[in-house]
Amino acid sequence: MFADIHSHLLPNIDDGKATMSLLKDIFSNYQNCYIDTLVFTPHLFNPYVHTSIGNIKDAYDQCSALAKNYGIKTYLGSEIFVKESEDTIQGLPIDGRYYLIEASTQFPPQHFIQKIQHALDEGYGIILAHIERYIWLSHTSELFQQMQQLGVIFQVNANAIDSPRAKEYLSRNLVDVFATDNHGQVEKPQSLALAYATYPEVAEKAKLLQL
Repeated sequence: MFADIHSHLLPNIDDGKATMSLLKDIFSNYQNCYIDTLVFTPHLFNPYVHTSIGNIKDAYDQCSALAKNYGIKTYLGSEIFVKESEDTIQGLPIDGRYYLIEASTQFPPQHFIQKIQHALDEGYGIILAHIERYIWLSHTSELFQQMQQLGVIFQVNANAIDSPRAKEYLSRNLVDVFATDNHGQVEKPQSLALAYATYPEVAEKAKLLQL
């Protein structure tokens, strides 16, 4: 059994395209792929995405109730865009334990390590979403090594495992978890199951999240 810790499946909340009707097919496919845990992580503070923050809880309650019909356990979290203007990371933590964060693909946030350290000091784990997207990040960079020392959890999107940047990390066993980043695609669960089958060592590390 697997967990998908990063998705945008709440209808009419952010840039996800799912509807309640489509979610029936999506949840059925999760079930068929032995993915029994799903985290809804709507965007927060992303400058390129509008999020209907006030509607998140109601949308989650509806989707969670539907997911139970397919034997899927759910959590509500958020994908938090780390802003230059804020000294701290704030958002909806997954299971009250993990901040799933993202940043500009072009430049790292200012004082990134300090912001991560502050969240860790408050008792939150940090998951960095889709590390294969950041052109400013490399496994040889000082910033990556600092994050690694702090215990940051590195996530790669399942459909990107064959990309050169993902392979940079996967070949060195530096990836901790896969996720779909599903925005409403019925087929995404297959990509997650395939990623974990291809890299069973990542599947073992992902279990440590205890979701």
